[in-house]
Amino acid sequence: MKKIFTIYRYRILEFIFKPDRTAFNLSFLYGKKDEGNLSQRPNFSMEISGGYLEEAANGVTYYGHDGQLIFFPDIKLSAKSVKGTAFQFLGVIHINKYWASSGFNVYDFTHEYGHFIQEKRIGSFKFLFTIGILSVCSVLYDTLTKSNLHGSRWFEREASQLGFDFINGDING
Repeated sequence: MKKIFTIYRYRILEFIFKPDRTAFNLSFLYGKKDEGNLSQRPNFSMEISGGYLEEAANGVTYYGHDGQLIFFPDIKLSAKSVKGTAFQFLGVIHINKYWASSGFNVYDFTHEYGHFIQEKRIGSFKFLFTIGILSVCSVLYDTLTKSNLHGSRWFEREASQLGFDFINGDING
């Protein structure tokens, strides 16, 4: 246990004292090797239903099999998430690989991008302690009670609306 604590403590300190980061890096949470400056790594892409997402230095582009092309600025991708979930925090959309290959689509990504817009508007701290915690509690409630109310919560409806307003050109990302 002491060894594990030391490894994570080292990785946290390493993250804090490397100011050349261009985006928040959660690799130390997963025990993975540090990927270095994210702007210099190869483009990360992920196949989803209907197309694929590709990360570049300035955002993520959706390439639809039907020719649809949507650019989402200022966001990064991660394939690390709890099975069957996706979430956005600190400019990174985390999508579970299993869900990505079995139903996650551009509309789900657009919804998560809406959470990114929420976070940009109110700030990361307030987002975490209001919308973030409410969303996690809502998912847990739905799981425990076998209900399906999560998508009807105000913060989830707002994220969907913001995401769709963005892809329709009504607001900027």
